[in-house]
Amino acid sequence: MRSQQTISDYQKRAARYGRFVKIYRDPALADLMLKGWQLTLPARVLDLGAGQGDGSSHLKTLGAKVFYLDLASQMIARGVDRGRITPGH
Repeated sequence: MRSQQTISDYQKRAARYGRFVKIYRDPALADLMLKGWQLTLPARVLDLGAGQGDGSSHLKTLGAKVFYLDLASQMIARGVDRGRITPGH
């Protein structure tokens, strides 16, 4: 089980993360990740440990409906502020 201090430290990173990690988009990596999958769009995707939504942004771009879950609501909130996460998803 995580300690409250660990969770608090993680939550404090939310504001800094968006300033230093502007975007993570690597089309070649997205192709490698999707190769072999028979992805039928529109797909529904659950991004566990989503942070600010950068990791699943390529799927969203392809038309998948992405749902986000993260330990820190602050990370999700920053993703919404940055336009990476659609509110309510």
